[in-house]
Amino acid sequence: MSLFDGLPDAFVETFGEEVVYTPAATGVAATITAIWMEEPVAVALEGEAGGDDVAVTLHLRAADVPAPAEGDRAQRVATGRTMRVVPPIRPDGQGMIVCTLEAVD
Repeated sequence: MSLFDGLPDAFVETFGEEVVYTPAATGVAATITAIWMEEPVAVALEGEAGGDDVAVTLHLRAADVPAPAEGDRAQRVATGRTMRVVPPIRPDGQGMIVCTLEAVD
C-alpha cells in the first residue's frame, strides 16, 4: 500500500462538487464529483496595460473519467456554467487528472 492510496478520494470528497461530464466521443453525460477551480491570472496585452483573466481547471479522479479528451464538456451544477476541455490534460500519476477548461461559445 502506497502513502498516496486513497488521496484522490479524500481530495474530491473534501473539495469536490457535482459536475456533469460529457465525453465528446459518446455524448453520454455522467454526474461526478470533481474539484472545479477558477484562479485569476494576469494577462499582458500588447500595447496596453493588460488585465486579469480566469484560468479554469477541473481536477477529477481517473477512476471517474479514465480518458478525458479535448472537446469533452463539463458543467458545474452549482452555477450551470458549461465549459469544454482543451489541452493540456495532465494526469498526475496518483489517480487524479487535471483538465484545462475554456468557455463554450
